Formats: sequence, C-alpha cells, structure tokens
Amino acid sequence: MAGRGLGAAGGPSSGGGKRAAGHVPRPMYEPINTSAPSKTDLELDAKLEAFMRDNVPVMTSVDLRRREQVLGKIRAMFLQWVIDSALEAGMSEEAAKAAGGKIYTSGSYRLRIHEPNSDIDAICVAPQFCTSELFFTTLKERLIAHPLVANVNAIQTAAVPIIELVFDEIDIDLGLACLPVPTVPPTLDIDDDQVLDGVDRPTEKCVNGPRVTNMIHRLVPNYDSFLPVVRCVRKWAKSRGLYSNKMGYLGGVNFNIMVAFACQMYPNAGPSTLLHRFFKLMAGWNWPNAIQLVQPYDAELGLEVWNARANSWHCMPIITPAYPVMNSSANVSRFTLDVMTSEFSRGLEVVNGIMKEKGSLSAFSKLFEPSDFFLRYNHYLAVDMMASSEEEHRAWVGWVESRLRKLVEGLGLSGLPFKRVHLWPKKFEGCVGGGVGGELPAHSVAYFIGLEIDPRRSKKGAVLDVDKVTNRFRMESVGHATSRGFHRPGMDVMATAKSWKDLPGFVFESIGGSEAAAAERKRRRRAEKERLAAIAAAAPKPEQLRAAKEAAAAAAAAAAATAAAATAAPADSGGVQEAPKTGGPAVKKEDAAPPPVLPPTPAEAAAVSVKPEAALEGDLDDEGATKLVLSGARAALPGQKRKRAVDVVDLVDLVPVVPSWKNRPGLPPPPPPSSGGGGMKRLTVQLLPHAGGAS
Repeated sequence: MAGRGLGAAGGPSSGGGKRAAGHVPRPMYEPINTSAPSKTDLELDAKLEAFMRDNVPVMTSVDLRRREQVLGKIRAMFLQWVIDSALEAGMSEEAAKAAGGKIYTSGSYRLRIHEPNSDIDAICVAPQFCTSELFFTTLKERLIAHPLVANVNAIQTAAVPIIELVFDEIDIDLGLACLPVPTVPPTLDIDDDQVLDGVDRPTEKCVNGPRVTNMIHRLVPNYDSFLPVVRCVRKWAKSRGLYSNKMGYLGGVNFNIMVAFACQMYPNAGPSTLLHRFFKLMAGWNWPNAIQLVQPYDAELGLEVWNARANSWHCMPIITPAYPVMNSSANVSRFTLDVMTSEFSRGLEVVNGIMKEKGSLSAFSKLFEPSDFFLRYNHYLAVDMMASSEEEHRAWVGWVESRLRKLVEGLGLSGLPFKRVHLWPKKFEGCVGGGVGGELPAHSVAYFIGLEIDPRRSKKGAVLDVDKVTNRFRMESVGHATSRGFHRPGMDVMATAKSWKDLPGFVFESIGGSEAAAAERKRRRRAEKERLAAIAAAAPKPEQLRAAKEAAAAAAAAAAATAAAATAAPADSGGVQEAPKTGGPAVKKEDAAPPPVLPPTPAEAAAVSVKPEAALEGDLDDEGATKLVLSGARAALPGQKRKRAVDVVDLVDLVPVVPSWKNRPGLPPPPPPSSGGGGMKRLTVQLLPHAGGAS
C-alpha cells in the first residue's frame, strides 16, 4: 500500500517485529462496519484532500532531507560518544568500536505525518556502560559545543528523561535507553519483547516510544486514510487548545492511537468518513472505559501491565498497544476531560454540518477555527514563570509547565464554586502580573487559566480568594525544584487574578485584536440574553403550574376514591377485568381512573422564574458581579518572611474538598478489569445517517 513503509532512519521497515514467543496481537474490538466507500464518500474525500492541500500543509522534500541529514549527524556524534565512553571505562580500542549503538525515531516523524516545523523524537540505544549520568554530562557537553546546536536543555526529572535541543533549526528530543548488555548489535530488533528483559523503568518507557509507534503502524488497516485524518485531528487539537500531554490534555501518541482505533472500527472507510466517525466515537465514548487497539497480554518479564481496576482514578485511559501496555493519557484530570468532551461534541457538530453541506470550504474551515478561550470567561488567572537568565528560564519553565495541571486540579478541588477550570496550554512572552515587588524579571512567560463560576453555588458580589491554592502551588514548585538541586535565585512563579477587561491585548491577536474581541463578546452576551428570554417566554406561567398541580391532586384523589370503592363493593361480572397485581379484587378497565396529570419537574418550575440576566455569570460592568481576587497573602520562600499586603478574610469554602476519587460527583464507576484473553469485544455504536455512505 502506498505510503505505508516506515523506512525512516532509526529502525526496521517491517512496521513491527517479533513479540513474545508465539504471541500474535489481536484487536480489542470487532469492526463496526466494513463497507467500501460510496460514490458520495469518494467525492467528499476529494474535497477534503483539496482543502488539506491548501490548509493542512506537510513538509517539503527539502525539509525531509534536512531532517535525515540532522539525524545522521546526531547518530555520528552518538556512536563516537559510545566509543569514547567505552575507552574511558577501560575497554580496548577494538572492543570499544564493537560496542555499537543505535538511534530509533518514534512519534509523528516515524509515522510520516510530516507536519511542518514538527520536532523529532529520537532514542539512543546504548550498552550498559553508557549510563544516564554520562548522557546528561559528557554527551550534553558535546551537543552544547556543536556549532549547529542551540537551546540545549536537560530534563532529568521527567518520567522519560530527555535532552531538548535545536539542531540546525530543527527541534530534537533525545532520550537514552541503556540496555543491560555489553554490546548493541546492528541486528537489534527493538520490537522483540526480550529487548526489555532486565531494563530499568526509564529505559522501559524510552524504548516503548518506537515500539508503540511501530505497533500502531502495524495495526492500522487503512494507512492511506489514517494519515490525512490524523493530520486533520492534530491540527484541530492545536487550534482548539487541546494539544499538550504534560498539561493534562492529549499529545501526539494519544491522537495517533485514537485515530488508529477509528480506522480499526471502519477498516475500509475513506478519510472523510473516518474523520466523521472519529468525532462520533470520541463524543459519545463512555469514559473511563479505555480506548485499546489490542487485547493486553503479559510477556512475563516482570513489567507492570495497565489494568482498569488497579488504576481506577484514570479518567480517560488511552492504552498503548505494545508490551507492557500503559495508559498514555494518565495526566488527564476530570477538569481537562470536561474541556475535551465539550470540544469533541463541538467537533462532531461541525463534521455533521460538513456531511450535510457536502464538504464545502467554509464547513471544513469551521472545524479548525481558533478557540474562543479568551472570549468565554469573565475571570482568568495569569501565571507568570520568571528567571534571571535565559538558560535558567528554559529549565524553570519546563519544570513549572509540567506541574500546571496540578494547579488546575487544586483550583477545581478547592471548594470554591468553579463550574469549569480551563487551562490554555500555550504560553505568551512577557510578564502579566508586574513581577515580584513591582520589579520586572529578565525573562518571563505567562500562561492563562479561565475560571467559570457556578451561579448556583456563588452569591452575586462574592469575593473568591484563590490565594491558598496559588501559594501552595508556588511553594511546591519551588520546594521540589530546590530538593532536586536546580532551583536558582530569581526563579519564581506568580499568579495574578484578571477580569476579562483587564486581559493584555496580545492574547486577542489570533481573533483580530481587542476591539474585535470586545464586539464579539458583546454579540454573544446579547444572543445569550435573547436565548434565555425565549426559554422563559416558552415556559409555563405560574397560573398554569398551579392549575396543573391542582388537576394532578384532583386526579390522584379520584383514583384513590375509585380504588376504595372497588375494594368495598364486589366486582361486577360484566366488562373485562384486570387481574390484581398483589391480591384483592379485580378492577374493571372502564372504571379505572385515568393516569394523573403529573406536576411540572423542578426544572420546568424553575424556568418560569428565570431572569435572562440572572443566568449569566455576571456583567463585567455590574459592580455587584462576583469578583476573583488574590487577597495579597504570599507564601514566603525559604529565607523570606511571610507578608500580607491587604488584610482580607479568606472566603470560607462553600463545598468541602473531596479527597477520594470514588466520592467525586459526576464520575462513572471504573470499568471491570480486562482479563486479557478471549475473543474480540463487540463495540455497539449508534451512528448518524451518512448520505450515500456506510453507516
């Protein structure tokens, strides 16, 4: 099949090698539909291809050659580093040259997704004497000294330790897999499960990068359809602010698995149908049921294999297909899941429109519209990450970025009446909060968190103080960095409460600037008031509710009287009788009381008294609107005294913090554990009609 080969630098071109002895990976679910594309489907495919040609570009052949050349230079540097490390370990020159080593790639580059300006995930597989300590010292020093290398940043505290660098303007993430063997032969098969025998945890996770990529490639039945769909989905996720695994959303491997899953369910579908089915599946998926491509198995190497019961707190499990299977989306919280669920629903609504409009340009464009994050909320937190030098700032920002999801969870579980806590996973250059003590830092970036306040749990005019949460996040970020030995003076993280009208103008650049944003917000608020007014107008009037309630009471009394009369008098032999359910005389159907008129539901009754203005979170120009503040209490860093700029009484929590996952409201119970055996599961999905195509 055209476009299927994985013959890129760094591994076998088979797309998946040996597994455990005698094991053949089996799909987790049977396909939903195996129909071939119809004429209408093929026409939509052609329109999608034309749209992508102009709006979803791929790398040029020149860019691809540059990446291959960069990988070749990195491979040469790595192999020389292995030889020098062997010589320093006391090995002979002949043995050092025979020690070997290989570089494998994974992720989007390996799958040939070929997004412009995308990075390359590369893994250095080395013998046992090439330790992690040497990797982050001697090899890092060689990279820094290379004239084409810039922005070298070692991240040793991550679950998969890597060196980030820019080589000839190409971003590279370089990891180390240190195998417990004296040599790495040229014939090493990274897909053989035995390569994991005796490895440590970081090496296991590192090696699984290319192993998972190869397995995804192997399991996709229609790779020519997979590539355009995964390109569209990744562009959609980036446009809508959902592309960041470390911040609690999803990353490349997650979307690769999810699109591969849609391909398995519809193995003969074309790209346009698959794009629609992807959003249909994800919008209706019953989380925390896991997305799995294969039935899990244990190669009996002593490695931990993911299962639902042992990980019941995982709210959006997307399971990697290679042994040992693990949850690739463990960073997702119920707060980021809430954001993604609404975006999947919006995406489904848009692709339904695409199908209805037969793939018009405007319909496709709507799917990739920028997020309205900076229009949606009245309250925001600006989180500034500051440091004194550029090198320290890179390390500090990487560290705090990996912890931002903890701040989101802290806000969501604080007991404050937040309906949604929404982190925007893209940073802005500059300092929004004014620095520490009014002094602007030398280097700073800012992230924003949107906060939607639940009007049912907050009184109008309330002051919500988030100091406790932000101070705890600041102290933990600084404290953990200090304990790991890389915190330096000037490294700090500060949060500032902002109303919408106080947001800096640069956040609106993607939506046409501040004036365009203000006009759009005004239009939305007017439309929302009109919608709520229409709901109130259509709702039953108070007198109608009273009449319905009185009618229901009268009907119930009549039914009780009829039942009492039937019990006192013998049943008439005429007419058709119903057998009593639990003893007693029969009751004639013609004598049975009509069903009572039920009173309105609480929602129906409440709709009568809803004022359009009351349902809104609060007008920005209303002095009585709810306010989000930082009271001025700043946690003291080591060696500092605690200061309080303003004497404000902290708000008493409105809802107690729920410490247990099982007791958190609104979450479904975890699914039963997978047995890992048996046949494939049947996935039942109710699909929307698709004109001329498979359903």
